[in-house]
Amino acid sequence: MSQRTEAPPAVAPSVPKVTLAATVPPSGKTSTTGKGRGFVGLPQNTETPEVVPAIEVEQCPVHPWCIERGDHTWHNSEPVTVHVECGVDEAHNHGHAESPYVEARLVSEDDPATGARGAGAAVMIGDCEVTAAGARREAAKLRAALPRIEALADILDGQAAYTPPTSYESAETIKAVGTDGALLKVYLFDPSREELGGYDGPRTMAVTPEMGSATDLDLDGAIDFRNQLAALLPKVDAMISSLAADVQTEPPKTPEAQPPARQWTITTDRGAKVTGHLPPWADTDPSKEGIPAGRLENHLEDVYHRRDYDGQTVLVEIPGDQGRYRGEESILLPHIQCTPHGRNPADRVPHVNVEAVAGGDEWIGPFDPAGVADFVAKLRAQADRLEQQVLPALVMAREDWAKNGGQK
Repeated sequence: MSQRTEAPPAVAPSVPKVTLAATVPPSGKTSTTGKGRGFVGLPQNTETPEVVPAIEVEQCPVHPWCIERGDHTWHNSEPVTVHVECGVDEAHNHGHAESPYVEARLVSEDDPATGARGAGAAVMIGDCEVTAAGARREAAKLRAALPRIEALADILDGQAAYTPPTSYESAETIKAVGTDGALLKVYLFDPSREELGGYDGPRTMAVTPEMGSATDLDLDGAIDFRNQLAALLPKVDAMISSLAADVQTEPPKTPEAQPPARQWTITTDRGAKVTGHLPPWADTDPSKEGIPAGRLENHLEDVYHRRDYDGQTVLVEIPGDQGRYRGEESILLPHIQCTPHGRNPADRVPHVNVEAVAGGDEWIGPFDPAGVADFVAKLRAQADRLEQQVLPALVMAREDWAKNGGQK
């Protein structure tokens, strides 16, 4: 007889834990036995403190970099922070010794809808979440900005002279007659130049009216202005030609691949087949097979395409057979619909219906694009009426009610 060996019971993976130890000084005394983040330096005490039993706190089971402890749905890493020391004077730094201008950390959030823990991890820089590639791009921008920051310091302490951007040096200027004051400047602006910001984008022709210049011209001034404009036109044409060359040298854009057109098909039990366009926005495919040939027309009338959108959740009160129902319901739920073989011609093209209350029989529509725009305008007007008329009237009514002994 063979001997059976039982496998040892499975052991659930353990969650790492952090041990937190604390000391409580004698009454009226202070202690500095704790060191590290979260402890503030206190006067030293030589008496023996009371030792509180250690507490084990589970580390985050989702991310090893998460610093949150206990129950949490938002995951954070230790931040990488760069501060600037505000030294000039108190009037400039508003009393702050330093101010953060770069802060980055790893973040993710649990998804209650799917139950996924730590979904959508990203790098948060400031208030923006970016991918790993995006974080590297931002780091490259910071590295590119460092020489320009040092150049500002050189200008400030006199080690280097300020040189205006090349684009501004080549600006064409129209001046007020008899003065050196500029009325207008026209120049090519290249955003890729470091001294102009160093960001991606096409060159453009900048037309800048100079504030503070004289603009009321007498006859001689008006004639001179006309002559300057005439002299400027060939130079503007040259700028336009330069911009046109940029456009011509750009690589041709590859057209985006279009998804193949979808079709729905209804086949009868006798082999007859009817097909139609299935829009990419449609949520379901109405295709069917083997329907009775005599009921083909009925099935075609039932073919419809629909895309549902969320409404607004509000507290409603609805009468019913068992009394009045009071609870949260979605209202004003829009749907894009199309019934290609419907009896109503308006239903045979995509349109919008708005469901007044979810699951109810009251619908608003159908709307074509102009109808949707008109309905939206009415909703905005009603929202304005609620905010500007009804809300103040309600506040006054409640104040009057309270002052005059109304029931609460």
